[in-house]
Amino acid sequence: MQAINLAMDPGPGAIKAGMSPGIIKEIVRRNLEEVGPVTGMNNHEGSLITADRTAMSAVLDVVRERKLYFLDSRTNAQTVVPALTKERNMTLWERSVFLDNSQDRAMIVEAVSNGMKIAERKGSAIMIGHIWSNQLAEILTEMYPELVSHGYSLSSIAQFAVLGDDVE
Repeated sequence: MQAINLAMDPGPGAIKAGMSPGIIKEIVRRNLEEVGPVTGMNNHEGSLITADRTAMSAVLDVVRERKLYFLDSRTNAQTVVPALTKERNMTLWERSVFLDNSQDRAMIVEAVSNGMKIAERKGSAIMIGHIWSNQLAEILTEMYPELVSHGYSLSSIAQFAVLGDDVE
């Protein structure tokens, strides 16, 4: 999905502003076939698109048709995903914390701690990390015993979506 920063090239198979709903659905279906099998999808740099009601309606129509989940990474405060999922009676999945916007170790540890506080308050938290993050896996591995000792666990969102558990 296209980012607000139009200088960023989302690459082939991207959903871009101004595309018709039919074209968007065709692209999403084709992308899912190329990547599949999948249980869900999310946006990331697609913050321009998550604020576009027409585009996100088309995306969510395919998500619903394929019985997938959609995770809104909340990269745009103007996202229309909450309203559209409510209209479609779909479960809303939203990012609570980005873990590694910075590669600074202390900031990553602080982000995990913030996620724990959210989980304590709400019962769960969706924390997103990046594949390019050099330290994230190492930090999570180191912190895992402490997390478990405090009653927390780490899981993929796919496990919750497939099992039907409520995650906020």
